[in-house]
Amino acid sequence: MTKRRCPHGDYEQQNGELYCPVHTVELDAPSEAPAEPSPEPTVETTAAVCWNCGIEAASPDNTRCARCNRDLVDVPLRLRFDSGKTIDVPRGESIRIGRDPKWSPHWQLVEQWGKVSRRHASVFHDEQRRGWITGETTTNGTWINGREIPPGQATLLSEGDEIRLGKDFRAVIGYPNGGGHGNR
Repeated sequence: MTKRRCPHGDYEQQNGELYCPVHTVELDAPSEAPAEPSPEPTVETTAAVCWNCGIEAASPDNTRCARCNRDLVDVPLRLRFDSGKTIDVPRGESIRIGRDPKWSPHWQLVEQWGKVSRRHASVFHDEQRRGWITGETTTNGTWINGREIPPGQATLLSEGDEIRLGKDFRAVIGYPNGGGHGNR
């Protein structure tokens, strides 16, 4: 037998009484059947849409676009240096390149290059999967494909661009599996 409850919720019928002795209110009538549990919310998985050509993937499990063969997952911006070392910059993040260990976590890559300034440049990978470089005010400049860029001005990078810091330190911009924007 289901018992009556106080509408305030802190008293349950004990001996057939119709009123709550604590709140002096009528007890609620017992429900005829227990309430059905609410159904579990359904999570609908949707297929990714290719950032490059706009086509929806055939299945949520696809990781590459069927039309252009680009990755459907986040792809980092990659700097490949002449030394063979690489730095991946995840989408929405930036890195700093320079010889100052307090300013750049990658200072060891450039410490032997005297023409690279202590605080030389920053590379940013934005939410639209585009890469940008901003050179600091330096003695030896920041260059893209042989053209010096003005200090403090963010400049769009494209896959295959060559960055030069100072006289000799070079890196090439790329995206693993061809996954970036910014092609000119």
